[in-house]
Amino acid sequence: MDGDAWLDVADIATAVGVTPRAVRKRIPGFVSRKVPGVGHAGFRLQLLLSSLPEPWQAAYWRRVNALPLPWQDAVLTKALPAPEPEPPLPLP
Repeated sequence: MDGDAWLDVADIATAVGVTPRAVRKRIPGFVSRKVPGVGHAGFRLQLLLSSLPEPWQAAYWRRVNALPLPWQDAVLTKALPAPEPEPPLPLP
């Protein structure tokens, strides 16, 4: 997988060893997007892996590579770009 993966703030924070708040404070320096959240959250932020500092990217890949193979597949699948939403149906 290349650096075009989108990662949740919590996943980055866990890999780097900082709090999610510490990552959110640095969001203006990264490429980010809002995706629909669950429950009352409204939305959640994801960051483009290739926009993160090199040490953070390396920490993420070290963490992924330390997982057993079936779990690696699940983590990498989660990080794939989200599919484009389907256009709404026309009104009758």
